[in-house]
Amino acid sequence: MLSAFWRLAGSRYVNPLPASGSARWTSAIVRRKRRALHQALADPAAHPAKIRKLRERAARPSHDLLRYLAENKIGRVQTQADRKQLWYDLRYKKYAPLFVGQVKPRMRFWTAA
Repeated sequence: MLSAFWRLAGSRYVNPLPASGSARWTSAIVRRKRRALHQALADPAAHPAKIRKLRERAARPSHDLLRYLAENKIGRVQTQADRKQLWYDLRYKKYAPLFVGQVKPRMRFWTAA
């Protein structure tokens, strides 16, 4: 396969990536969702609710939404350390906060602090 590519390209190097410098291909799942939407739009007997549902599934998330998901770790695989930290934060949220450089944290209630 590659040998045929080099024969067609000749002796000089040909960049197979687009001009932007990065390769971004859509996944098969995304292509399938878009294809289903376009087929439903072309079908005059398609129900409007079906078209609305397909349009929602084929929608691309905005950059703001993707940034929000990344910042809040939504949908991210959670490690055991993350789960323990979450448990600790929820369990001891009524105690005084830790400060930078504090060697021994003081476990006092907010009312007593």
